[in-house]
Amino acid sequence: MGKEVALGADADADHSLIQQLGAEAVGTFMLVFVSAGAGIVPHATGTPAELVAQALARGLIVTVMIYTLGGISGAHLNPAITYTFALRKAFPWTRVAPYWAAQLGGALLAAAALRLFFGDALIFGITSPGPGVSKAVAFGTEVLFALLLVAVILGTAEEAQLVGPNAALAVGGSIVLCVCLGDAVSGASMNPFRSLAPALLAGQLSAVWIYLIAPFIGGSLAAGLTWLFHGQANVSEKRAGRGRT
Repeated sequence: MGKEVALGADADADHSLIQQLGAEAVGTFMLVFVSAGAGIVPHATGTPAELVAQALARGLIVTVMIYTLGGISGAHLNPAITYTFALRKAFPWTRVAPYWAAQLGGALLAAAALRLFFGDALIFGITSPGPGVSKAVAFGTEVLFALLLVAVILGTAEEAQLVGPNAALAVGGSIVLCVCLGDAVSGASMNPFRSLAPALLAGQLSAVWIYLIAPFIGGSLAAGLTWLFHGQANVSEKRAGRGRT
């Protein structure tokens, strides 16, 4: 990552905290607008909803945001990712709360924009267990998908010199895979704020706890696996967690 593209590299000397928070807010706005919008637009317009198209949209927006903003803030765009980088000591704990605030702000603005554009169809942008799927199964699915996503992020960060710009493609590809496999099970969120913001504005909070908790468990497991395979965070991972041009 870094110049390698990724979720960044020690950007503290290159970008101010305000710039980093702005990048996180804008990136999370785009992520939520596209990810939730991919479920809303087919219902609002009466066009067929193709799962593969939705999966590609959700994966590509993350890939594009990593290429665009990774050098500024690390392009976390997800509180579970920020938490995991901090857990790995690749990101300062003192910046976790500001990053979360920026991400939540961006997510809420995106949900508000979708509500403004599509009204009550916002409900089709929330994540929830699929028909006949228990909350326990949805929770377990979200834990596993978050584990996969964060493991890919950390793994490509550790091997930045080998992976280079393809790291963004690996992260986006893992999202496409998870959506294709699990959209009908849990909505394949993997991101607490992507789920919370539309649920808040749609007034659909009964299952939101799944998406607030599971990604942090998955991220913690991914951090443990990364420690097992790679040990402590190396320079590449620390660069990836902080963003740099």
